[in-house]
Amino acid sequence: MTKELHGALIKIGIIDNKAREILSALDVFFSKQDYLGAWQMLYKQVLRPSIPFEEHQRLFELVYVNSGLEPAPCWVPTENEKRAS
Repeated sequence: MTKELHGALIKIGIIDNKAREILSALDVFFSKQDYLGAWQMLYKQVLRPSIPFEEHQRLFELVYVNSGLEPAPCWVPTENEKRAS
């Protein structure tokens, strides 16, 4: 999966060194099976509206591929958002 994630990050314009940093951070989440945290980090720190939806979807699928979550959440509320609802 790391190779596919790296390729997807490069495709959206992330330079190689930065992509490797992101992968290292994602590995910490994956080692804890924290797929929600991994996705939250990507959508808050990496993905932008200017990136085509298909690339968001590809990264989403790669993050959750081994999670067993059905359906996998695409939005994870922050603690502040939880308290406000």
